[in-house]
Amino acid sequence: MRLLGSALADIRRRFQDRHVVTVIGTDLVDAVEHDEQPILDKAIEEGLVVTVPSSSPQAVLSVAQQLDAVVISMDDLTRLRVPHSWLAQKGRFVKLARVERNWVFV
Repeated sequence: MRLLGSALADIRRRFQDRHVVTVIGTDLVDAVEHDEQPILDKAIEEGLVVTVPSSSPQAVLSVAQQLDAVVISMDDLTRLRVPHSWLAQKGRFVKLARVERNWVFV
């Protein structure tokens, strides 16, 4: 989860002019390290993190579409672009990559 935490911090810095809501599967919630649990609980309570019942990309994309959100993912989601054609709209998808110790938005 520490890697997720650093990614979320970089995403919030990159999109400072936007309200950032992170949608994650409950499997990631279960993977949170004990000392980070209060941070995640607070983010969920404040609406900064929304959980879906699974890590299913379809579930996450469904919530993202309902929120009219920009999707940021390390996966290029190619296999999901047909059923979720809105991902191809300009500004709706940003690929995230880890280069050494930095997050890069592609």
